Amino acid sequence: MASRLPSQQELQQLLNLGISRAHATKGLQTQNFSVSQAIDWCLKNPESIDVSDNLVQSLRAIGFSEAHARHALLLNGNSLERAIDWCQTNPEQKSSDGDAEGKKGAANDGHGDNAARAADRIFLEANDYYLGLNFKTVDEAKGKRMMVE
Repeated sequence: MASRLPSQQELQQLLNLGISRAHATKGLQTQNFSVSQAIDWCLKNPESIDVSDNLVQSLRAIGFSEAHARHALLLNGNSLERAIDWCQTNPEQKSSDGDAEGKKGAANDGHGDNAARAADRIFLEANDYYLGLNFKTVDEAKGKRMMVE
């Protein structure tokens, strides 16, 4: 791992993608300060965030499902205000049987499913930002990204 600290310009590119400062710094240092490689590293090695059960209950009291609340908190680093904004701008998708997506995972406390979905979402957002493209699925993003590089 490199010993210098990343420049503000290097860090800002990762911070703009929603990657925490500590995780961005570690990614840049482990990838010899290559921004594109650091983005890949951060996406492949997601940060472990413990979602606060109290904040989940606060979001549920507002009317969001547990799975949607956990997902929002995971994506927004346990910030209740940002999680509320995210839930409001990213309504829970309903499946054909009327149940909200992710409720199956909530039975197993949802942590694994939410972490995978969060990693996928960050991957899509990072690719949208980094390549200036718009992807609908992770597979599409990975395929287009391979073609651009």
